[in-house]
Amino acid sequence: MREMDLSVFDVPHLKDKVTQQLALHDLTQCVLVSRDWHAWFSPTLWRNVNFNVHFNRKLAALKAKALDRYRDHTRSIVGFDKYLLLAPATMETFPNLRSFECTTQLATFHEVKLLRFIAATSSLQSVKMTLVTPSTRVLDLLLDTVERHPSLSKLDLTWPCFAYLDETQKLVATCSRRRQMQSLRLDFRSTQRLDWRVSFNRLSCSTRNDDTDMEGLIDETSIKELSIQASSPDQEHPLLLPLLRRAVQLERLDLDWMRCSRSLEHIVQVFERRTHTKLKHLHIGDIVKDMERIPQLLQAVGYSQRDNSDDDMTEATGYLTGQDDGGLETLSVHQSIPFDRRCVLPLIRHHADTLTLLDLSHGGDSSRHFGTFASVVGGLPNLRSLSVSLWLGLWGTMATELDRALRTSWACLGLRILVLTLDLPRSSLNNLDDIDGFAGPTRPGSLEDKIASNVFAQINDLHQLEEWKLMSQHNPLTLTGGYLDRIPDLKSLRSLDIRKFRTGIMETEWMLDHWTNLAHIVMCNGGIRRWRIESDGSSFHIIKSVLLGRRPWMQVDEDISFTTCSRDMQ
Repeated sequence: MREMDLSVFDVPHLKDKVTQQLALHDLTQCVLVSRDWHAWFSPTLWRNVNFNVHFNRKLAALKAKALDRYRDHTRSIVGFDKYLLLAPATMETFPNLRSFECTTQLATFHEVKLLRFIAATSSLQSVKMTLVTPSTRVLDLLLDTVERHPSLSKLDLTWPCFAYLDETQKLVATCSRRRQMQSLRLDFRSTQRLDWRVSFNRLSCSTRNDDTDMEGLIDETSIKELSIQASSPDQEHPLLLPLLRRAVQLERLDLDWMRCSRSLEHIVQVFERRTHTKLKHLHIGDIVKDMERIPQLLQAVGYSQRDNSDDDMTEATGYLTGQDDGGLETLSVHQSIPFDRRCVLPLIRHHADTLTLLDLSHGGDSSRHFGTFASVVGGLPNLRSLSVSLWLGLWGTMATELDRALRTSWACLGLRILVLTLDLPRSSLNNLDDIDGFAGPTRPGSLEDKIASNVFAQINDLHQLEEWKLMSQHNPLTLTGGYLDRIPDLKSLRSLDIRKFRTGIMETEWMLDHWTNLAHIVMCNGGIRRWRIESDGSSFHIIKSVLLGRRPWMQVDEDISFTTCSRDMQ
């Protein structure tokens, strides 16, 4: 009986499963094997196209020519501006294109060409682009395209030229009227110097009630993601507030680049109406620092309490009952925003049962003091992801608060992702000259050592931790004077990022012995001249050979972006 010549690619379901796991390089090699493999893998290869990867004009021209041939398979294009410059004046449409990104500034001719392409591609759902021409022709074409497009649901537009209020209001009103619009991100921050027309525009903003005019143009909208950055502080109120009042289906809000002191006050008033109960994701970016309004905002967007709990922090960390709908799931706060006890209290009281992701280290370079940190990890039991920069000194923490913080047990024992930066006072740094950088980061018995010991002892209780990124001026994960031997119970840890400092063979062997699921590690490679000597026990290549010798399947990555590590950072 003749055997059947059956390939895994003859089964459609298995073929799709296999091709989805292949990298771009592997797919490229597969299409060159045979005609059958070319037919099997080409649709997947041309499904997502990125012109920004290893870009040069000759290769881009070849890719653009091939893309025209496989346009029926294309779902998304990144770097669409490169293709636009190479395509003919009358481009054919992509019948199944779902999204594209075009973030390079183009000439007026190409911007018109781009907008016409969007209008002709009825399958487009997501558009990210930059327009720099403040002409009436471009604006009218943009408004007409947004209003008439049958399926556009996500618009991310950057307009680096100064945009006048009437222009931006027309665009916001047009987007809000689209029932399909789910996500709207508009960045009108100007990179140009303002002239006399701007002053006149500001004067007109202050002498008429523009937000009332805007209210009449906007009905209740279906927008779920919203971010608007105005060209000037005077435009924040008439642009954002009317739309925010109508967006009762809002799930994600980004507050960034706000310079008007009253904008945050009015935003708080909108949320105090309790009409935006579906808001789950909030980003507080680089905005005007109003430490009275930020706690009010956190309270307004959270669930309301029906009991009369005392404001003491110890009571706030308990489990509260009798709450209405609401409560954030994710919160991201720029590091320039002071985040102290005044912010922690409403965060715990109104979001403890819902918050799963907290990022307190977004941008900037400032750290949170230990008292605030202990209150956060002690009062948010459902956290699954935490990113924070922690100051190990006494600054900002009173002695009584420090004693209470050291006695606070972490409630977030289900934490799975931890990004932790340890910021050490220079006066507390250990002298590393005699022990070649492996003496540990702090002097034994010092205040900083007590805080660090407490932190690593609590981390050892995170039995579900899977991803850990640790950064510091000096390596705390050492066996001699460090804290590595205090965290042996991280059995679920799969990924470790210690790119800011080096480690030794003893520490590497210890990690492999105790962290049985560790399968990915990112390490530093550079900075110290002796690293490049193969006989040096801390050489990256030696450490990598130790890791792969014990676990051949492990992924070991080197970060060459940091040219200074350990002692070089002093």
